[in-house]
Amino acid sequence: MTIASNSHVTAQTLADAGEPEVTQTVDVLVVGGGTAGHVAAIQAGRTGAKTLIVERNSQLGGTTTTGGVAFPGLFDAWGKQV
Repeated sequence: MTIASNSHVTAQTLADAGEPEVTQTVDVLVVGGGTAGHVAAIQAGRTGAKTLIVERNSQLGGTTTTGGVAFPGLFDAWGKQV
């Protein structure tokens, strides 16, 4: 399996491929496709760096994909609004 630079790879893709042989050299490897991972990859790409995002789930987005889920008490932690 060859992974191209400026790519997105899921854990399922890697699992289906067995032991992948990565033949591509990248400047920046971003582990995690959440918001921070996206920003890191975009900024690295803007500088011209060959960038690869590796995400363990089947889609990018991290915790932003759970939008609309209530987390009671989060905003009133420690007796004050956070």
